[in-house]
Amino acid sequence: MRQFQALLSILVLTCLVSAAPSAAAQKVKVTYDKNENFSKFKTYAWTTGTPVALPQWNTLIRDNIDSHLKEKGLAEIADPKSADLLVNYHAASNTDLHLNQATDPTYAMYGGTPLPGDTPFSSGTIAPPVAFTVQKGTLAVHLFDRQQHKLVWVGKATGAVADTTNKKMKQVDKIMTEMFKKFPEK
Repeated sequence: MRQFQALLSILVLTCLVSAAPSAAAQKVKVTYDKNENFSKFKTYAWTTGTPVALPQWNTLIRDNIDSHLKEKGLAEIADPKSADLLVNYHAASNTDLHLNQATDPTYAMYGGTPLPGDTPFSSGTIAPPVAFTVQKGTLAVHLFDRQQHKLVWVGKATGAVADTTNKKMKQVDKIMTEMFKKFPEK
């Protein structure tokens, strides 16, 4: 009986260990306007999204996005009215977020594209206000063409959020690397 219990314990432990990496894995999806000329974008500015609640995590995510955008040859500027691209992100780590586009300044000021849908590209006409949900475990990065008033690129990661600070930091790095690997080359 003891041998059976030991074997069962080893089997359960093996299942837990092999399931652990997939529990913290994120599915990354990138969509972008394939007709857009990304070489025209030289600058970007941040706009309000739905950042994570803890300031240090907001800084980590923003710095990571900044790093990847600069690696792609874009320069950050302070004035959104002068930037080629407007950048924001929406994150939900503990609960689902329910958002209304009418209260999203990017939506209201720079175009009415539904967010964070799988087919987010439109002519830039303002659509009626629509509510949407950012599900728990989602991080979505949006890039808007300020001149054309439209969303041109979306990176979205969904899945379980890692359980420790160190694992979360690695998870953010991995997500951003995967997202921006799919950023159109100039």
